[in-house]
Amino acid sequence: MSIPAPRRAAQTALLLLSFLFVLVPDVLVADEIEVSGLDGSRAKAKVGKAFESKDWTVSGRVGWERGAEEGSIVPALAGGAAIERSVAIPALAGDKVDLAQWRALIAIDFMTAPGRAARGELQLTLEGPGGAASFGRRQRSAKPGVLERLLLPIPAAELVAGDWRLVIRSSGKATVLVTDVAILRLPIAPEAMKFAKSNGVNGPDRLESGALGFVGWTAHRHAPLPVVMVREGSPAAKAGLQPGDVVVAVDGRPLPRSSCKPGLDWFARGHEAVLGRAVEAALEGSAPRVELGILRGDQTSDLELRLE
Repeated sequence: MSIPAPRRAAQTALLLLSFLFVLVPDVLVADEIEVSGLDGSRAKAKVGKAFESKDWTVSGRVGWERGAEEGSIVPALAGGAAIERSVAIPALAGDKVDLAQWRALIAIDFMTAPGRAARGELQLTLEGPGGAASFGRRQRSAKPGVLERLLLPIPAAELVAGDWRLVIRSSGKATVLVTDVAILRLPIAPEAMKFAKSNGVNGPDRLESGALGFVGWTAHRHAPLPVVMVREGSPAAKAGLQPGDVVVAVDGRPLPRSSCKPGLDWFARGHEAVLGRAVEAALEGSAPRVELGILRGDQTSDLELRLE
């Protein structure tokens, strides 16, 4: 029995597509640089699927390595190598926004390539439209194979709308893997935001950690967790956590981009789930404690919350 020509052509096309999916790698984990804020402003800057993407200017030795997420690839910067691109910064949402009450935060997740003896160092520079403003920070990794987060706080009034230039450089001797890039806006006084307001599927949503004793704002795909209130006499209060602090790490690991959508992604990345697992793991020990990495002003520090 012969196969009709149209059906035969369709089978051939499906077979060719299956070969393409095997041979062509997926996009980067950081295939979009998200620019968003708790004010509701949101924009995305496409990176592109290929290393030769016109969006990036590359100098030095930059290669690809497999990322932590299935099917993903991430840029690997050898010592002295750099990648840079233009990022469009949107204006804050709303007509009557007091810029003095907001701040911006650039967050880059990176690690020194595993198996290397030397520690890597990452340098971040953000240059404003026409060179009017420039901000920078560098950070050395603790040890190879450990995910870390470089944070660069900027007053929101200085992160004006327009095209900015983002430069990421490996300034040490070891190869550095860049796994995520985000530009966020956060309120300086998050307690002023109204809890009663319905904020939709993306949030921000009220998060209350009863065991640790603080309340924060969590938003979809936001990694930082602003602290709104601290309960008197709680482990958080005794450790010195304050309203206005921003939680950026839990037990030495950078807080992931949160998911506010129900399902397995929320269980893996939702801030409630991350804090809940940390408390559960701590209570299994003889001296239960949870370590929070916080950003206060433009300085980071670690707080040890002892569970009683």
